[in-house]
Amino acid sequence: MGRTCYSGPVYGAKRALASFYAASIAAEATVAEIGEILIPATEDWYLTEVHAYCTDEGNGATIDVECPNGTSLLAADLALSSGAGVKAVLTADAGEDEGKRCAASSRIHIEGADGETTAAANVMVTLHGYIRKLNTPL
Repeated sequence: MGRTCYSGPVYGAKRALASFYAASIAAEATVAEIGEILIPATEDWYLTEVHAYCTDEGNGATIDVECPNGTSLLAADLALSSGAGVKAVLTADAGEDEGKRCAASSRIHIEGADGETTAAANVMVTLHGYIRKLNTPL
């Protein structure tokens, strides 16, 4: 759970914040957008983990999570593994027990890439973390 002393209380426990699905990531795709989400203006999201699963990873398929302005949240792209779930734990921001902050009104981009000649299939990416409500006047 995150600290509450900076910009308002944390409401709700750490949980799945958003999920994205792509039927496939094309072979030899350098960047394929899997999904995008706009964070509401009244809250900050703190991402703690990224989980991914696929039925067929193609040849070296990877996942990247960016927020904001194209900055990657992962230390390295998350390598998919056929028929197995993989996860990345995000490094906490300074002053937080856990979680990497994505500010209110920013966009989170989920992108995939595939290295060689076989497409990755049935890709599911889930973002886990918690929400911090901002102190905004009514």
